[in-house]
Amino acid sequence: MRSFRHLTSTEIRDIITSHLAGVTQAALARRFGVDHSTIHYHLEKFREAYPEQGGIYAFVKVSVRRECLHPSGRCTVCGEMWDKLERQERATIRRLTKELAQAQERLAAAGIV
Repeated sequence: MRSFRHLTSTEIRDIITSHLAGVTQAALARRFGVDHSTIHYHLEKFREAYPEQGGIYAFVKVSVRRECLHPSGRCTVCGEMWDKLERQERATIRRLTKELAQAQERLAAAGIV
């Protein structure tokens, strides 16, 4: 039988951070005494949240990732304008920048650059 109860902001934050740390949705449902669909709902709301929308999900996203995730316009968290790069593109740029620096170091060590 399903039971219904509202989760507190602290519980929602715990669910999100625990799941990001590798705890399964089933284990979280047992821990908080809620249905699996409740855990799924809160994790999905977290994935879809942006700081401009406000609320617990956007706040947790900013505090957990420590990175501005604004979708467009001016970010209300950091004040910067959106540069039209998606999160996945940012990760690719960071990875390629790191790889380029490593390649340049190897070339310099070999006396080519």
